[in-house]
Amino acid sequence: MPEAVLLWAPSAWTPEGWREQVVLRADGDGRWAEVTPGIATPPPDAQVLAGPLLPSLVNAHSHAFQRAFAGHAERREAASDDFWSWRDRMYRVAQRLSPAQLRDVAAQLYVELLKGGYTQVCEFHYLQRDLDGRAYADPLAMSWALAEAAAETGIGLAVCRKIISDHGGRIWIDKNYTDGARVVLTLPAAGAVLAELPEMRAA
Repeated sequence: MPEAVLLWAPSAWTPEGWREQVVLRADGDGRWAEVTPGIATPPPDAQVLAGPLLPSLVNAHSHAFQRAFAGHAERREAASDDFWSWRDRMYRVAQRLSPAQLRDVAAQLYVELLKGGYTQVCEFHYLQRDLDGRAYADPLAMSWALAEAAAETGIGLAVCRKIISDHGGRIWIDKNYTDGARVVLTLPAAGAVLAELPEMRAA
């Protein structure tokens, strides 16, 4: 397990707003264990930060595989270039990626996110077939690729399909919708979800 981290910042954004001269300690599991403002002298074993400290960011809508064609879609190769030409390129990439390739592409993206201040990513993940269009023997093969990339880079990962299914819902691509792309999701009635909240909190 990684060692605990102790920081001192001249100012930091906390749940109570901006605070000055803040000591922050993270346990080995990466969770904040202490946030104490008003400490004028940094503890001797603290890493002293030169500037203000902000909470990390969350990428709440990611399609990691699309990083593979960044810079190759926003260009004109014909008389016109629009959403449909972008979507064609996106599908061509999606249909060529193996789990190992997806893991490598996702790892590159996740490193870039971490460098930009993001520590959590939520994947809207829908790649589930092999290069021949068949379902993988392990239906989670591509999901495992994302999980391995996240574990390798250290970013927190949530897969939207898992979140939705855990709450009794479904998410899918509407193949009959032709005026763009449509992602459909369903969740149980609000009453059913609210009834589960005490148990979820207890867990």
